Amino acid sequence: MADVLISGSITYDILLPVNDSFRRLIDQRASDALSVGYNVESLSVGFGGPAANMSFHLSRLGVEALPIACAGRDFAPYESWLTRNQVDQSLLLHIADAMTARVFISTDTEQNQLLGYFPGAMAHSGRCKLRQLGARLAVAGPDDRQTIITRVEQFRQLGLPILFDPGQAVTSLGKAQLEYALNAVRWLIVNEFERDYIESLLGKPITATAANLEAVIVTLGAAGSELINRGLSRQVPAKFVEKPLDPTGCGDAFRAGLIAGMLEGKSLEEAMYQGSDSAAQNLQHRGAQGRLLDVTEMIGLV
Repeated sequence: MADVLISGSITYDILLPVNDSFRRLIDQRASDALSVGYNVESLSVGFGGPAANMSFHLSRLGVEALPIACAGRDFAPYESWLTRNQVDQSLLLHIADAMTARVFISTDTEQNQLLGYFPGAMAHSGRCKLRQLGARLAVAGPDDRQTIITRVEQFRQLGLPILFDPGQAVTSLGKAQLEYALNAVRWLIVNEFERDYIESLLGKPITATAANLEAVIVTLGAAGSELINRGLSRQVPAKFVEKPLDPTGCGDAFRAGLIAGMLEGKSLEEAMYQGSDSAAQNLQHRGAQGRLLDVTEMIGLV
């Protein structure tokens, strides 16, 4: 039995901290042709991808979640880590002739990030099979364009309430696809950039989109999050962290806390406070799951 099904990616995160401000670098070089170079302080590898990140954090919160994603031939260190943390991997598809997806994450001193994504095995995500398994909720997370829509339809056919979390993949969706998804899901969660993109694509404010859903939740980084439902907007503050270390995966940690709270029967606002607690804990560690690979484990991964 599983509490939550989560579709999305599984990745190795290549973490590249930058001792500078992207804003300063870009402003100084602003021109019609942009070419920016910067030094990174170190190179490390962590476990990532929204499907696995959320499942990992939910497991820590006592919620059984099943990630639906593809892993490559180099998945062994990650597989061991998830097994150790009691994450059910029965819905993962292993692709023998592909590498596990990579995300190259540069983080500056202001906690801004630049990301480069190599899909690897996730290019086969449409082949993943899924089962209901007694789940109470489903998360339709970032994936390739067609798979996002396929997952929404599959979850709908299983009768599961859906949290739609398209992430940065939202920019791959056309207007008709986005409208289809929004008509099939119960909740939408996005960050500020994704909210602005949706408003631009649909030609209406997010409050209008929220009118057809139970709620829209907008994550605002250090400013917390916003709950939009029943024509009202309420702000939930972020939990203060005196010495933030790495924002990688904090959005997924927030979602895990949110989902755990929802399954406990809390109001959405209360669940968002729980999400803020989870995000704050994650912000105090390097990597999306709080562990970096050692040198021997990194061989062949970078």
